[in-house]
Amino acid sequence: MHDLLGDGNGQTVGLGVSHTFAVDDNRVIYASAGVTWGSAQHWQTAHNRGGYSSAQLGSGLGSVGFGLAYRHALSPSRAWYAKASTGYNLEQRRTLYGNKPSSGGELGMLWFTR
Repeated sequence: MHDLLGDGNGQTVGLGVSHTFAVDDNRVIYASAGVTWGSAQHWQTAHNRGGYSSAQLGSGLGSVGFGLAYRHALSPSRAWYAKASTGYNLEQRRTLYGNKPSSGGELGMLWFTR
């Protein structure tokens, strides 16, 4: 993304892939993976805003992430879902912030209007 707000954050580019596995007519599993690249200005701004000690950062890869999601249709207009994801720092971000993964999860309901 380009710095549309002009706050000095630089540019980032993300690339992701995903695949859907239909278990049956009511259940679907989604798998995804992605990587983020950022300009030197982006990484420097993010680092400075985080309150970390001074460091000189260059352009490069920042993180890679993986995710799984499950959706179960309860009716034609309702479904529940669960998501889990994890991410890892790469290159200079790993050096600065360590290799401890980040993770997240979500559980929810979906209502469709058709």
